[in-house]
Amino acid sequence: MASRTFEEIESDFATGVGSRNARLLNDVSVELRQFETESAHALAYRARSFSNLLEGRYKEAKDDLILALELYRKIGDKKGMASCLNGIGIIHEELGDYSACLEHLHKALALYEEIADVGGMGAVTSNIGNAFNATGDLPAAMEYWNRALALHEQAGSRQNIANTTSNLGSLFASTGDKQRGIEFIQRAYQIHLELENFGYAAGTCAEIGSHMAAEGDLEGANAWMERGFQLLDRLTDVGSRANVLIHFMQFLEEQGQLDDVDELLRTQGHVLDHSPTTITAKMLVEAKLAVHRAEYERARTLFSEALSQSTSRNERQGMAEIHKHLRDLAKSMGDFDGYIRHNEEHLRLSEEVSGAASARRMVMQEKEREIEEERKQRDREREILYGALPQHVAERLVRGEEVTDAFASASVMFLDLAGFTRIASTIPPGHVVHLLESIFSVCDEIILKHGVTKVKTIGDSYMAVAGVPDIQADHVDRMAKAATEIQRALTELQLKMPPELGDTSWVNTIPEVHARVGVHCGPVVAGVVGKERLQYDVWGDAVNVASRMESSGEPGRVQASQEFINALSDHSVWQVEPRIAFEIKGKGMMQTYWLDHL
Repeated sequence: MASRTFEEIESDFATGVGSRNARLLNDVSVELRQFETESAHALAYRARSFSNLLEGRYKEAKDDLILALELYRKIGDKKGMASCLNGIGIIHEELGDYSACLEHLHKALALYEEIADVGGMGAVTSNIGNAFNATGDLPAAMEYWNRALALHEQAGSRQNIANTTSNLGSLFASTGDKQRGIEFIQRAYQIHLELENFGYAAGTCAEIGSHMAAEGDLEGANAWMERGFQLLDRLTDVGSRANVLIHFMQFLEEQGQLDDVDELLRTQGHVLDHSPTTITAKMLVEAKLAVHRAEYERARTLFSEALSQSTSRNERQGMAEIHKHLRDLAKSMGDFDGYIRHNEEHLRLSEEVSGAASARRMVMQEKEREIEEERKQRDREREILYGALPQHVAERLVRGEEVTDAFASASVMFLDLAGFTRIASTIPPGHVVHLLESIFSVCDEIILKHGVTKVKTIGDSYMAVAGVPDIQADHVDRMAKAATEIQRALTELQLKMPPELGDTSWVNTIPEVHARVGVHCGPVVAGVVGKERLQYDVWGDAVNVASRMESSGEPGRVQASQEFINALSDHSVWQVEPRIAFEIKGKGMMQTYWLDHL
């Protein structure tokens, strides 16, 4: 039995992700497995996955996310599914499969959009920018990062604001605008510091220092490096410490401060034995130090071991860079054959990397076009869905819900155009639809004004409901106002047909448009029916009675049931004229009323 609540452990999960604390995430994963719920087990897989990702175990991280994704699918948790797809996309990016990365990220984004999770949308959009940046498509990266920044600001996510601001700063700096880039990264540093995310803060210090050094401001660069170095002792995550240390050592080595690099290796070198990538980076730092000290054999041994490790991971860009170091070393050692061999490998791999990068960019651009076309198709389908169904109902369908609801009380209206069959027989067939559209558009406008919902039209009949799908305490008053206003509007309607229809002189020959309108209130059931052609419909005895109110009514008048009249909140504004009680099919004798607004 768990000693803490799920919510308490879930909070630690968020803390571990934010601070990149692999140990905390692993502890969270173990603790969550004490619960018996599928949601707890799914979160346990996610926690372990993030811990594995921070430790560089990508396959294990991906396997855990796939297990979590299946559990979230089983329980219908779209937010959990989106988070897993986002994580799988990030792992594909780390593995260099940018097409699969983009595919998973866009699936995650679509899910976050469905549930209107602005924070999730921002996080995934930022990751899409990361993928484009990795493939060298900098305009696309900047576009997505700017979108992400706006979403982060909308969600109020300061952590993500800082990360994306830092990304944009790095992009500005790498494209020549170093001053603007440094300003952006400094903003990110300040936010990270306020949030006590010391790993991110230290990383930004190292990056600012590197950019300042490139600009020739060595004093400023050293100050930022020192500031970042002071944060090292506050980092609990070994991975973050290792990455920051590599930044510092590379900077110091470039500035010729070799004694300082030696001191860091002596006191902090064990931290770099964290993951395969940091171990390789440590070897390269040691090899460069050996070159500076003319310890050429030791340097060659270290470079060769680093090359072996990089080759085992197929890190072709890293391999090209190490061959370049070995080429230069061979020149210093007078090894002509070695110089030729390593130079050829350096050039070959560099060309492959350049060609692969171009190929990846092309694949990414093609994938982005495919995804954008799919998105446009989904948007078109949603527009049709929102046009055919009430918005609230359409949104529920998009979220995957089954829409069937019972309402204790609602008002129903039926309208039928009197003599329309005779009118339709006297005008050109192609003009009938336009005639109905001109009439029913008046009805649409009025019911929208009063917050009433259109259900459907069948031929020359029109059905609407109030109090459904949103419960409205005043649904009877809304429907009364809408029904009587529709009657007056149709009486005053001046028919105007589009000139492109040709001869429409028949408009002057048809009589005035009159409609029978019936209203009733009572309990109803509402829901979506159909698979190919979805329709929101309403059923129940109240619907049947409202239909009888229309069919037994008179053109130009609104007939209301006794129940409807009794439910009006203020009778003083209504003209209510009783009819002689008569038999209604299926209901027996009923007292009904003519209803009009004073």
